[in-house]
Amino acid sequence: MSFIATTKREILAHNQAEITGIGNREKEYMFEYYLNGIVGVVRYWLKTGLHESPEELASFINDWWYRGKPVKNLAEH
Repeated sequence: MSFIATTKREILAHNQAEITGIGNREKEYMFEYYLNGIVGVVRYWLKTGLHESPEELASFINDWWYRGKPVKNLAEH
């Protein structure tokens, strides 16, 4: 199993029950969206020279996940 598939499985296992109000299929799409965002952040970090430590980058990602939407919902405009 690939790193991304393993990570997705772990994220789903640890967080799926906490998210209510949407079905499992929608949750899968939501986690896929978040996971690809995380992969994009790591790629950007690698491309721009790894200025932050891995722990600092993980802390950013963890904070974004648990804090919620860092960007205002564009659908509200």
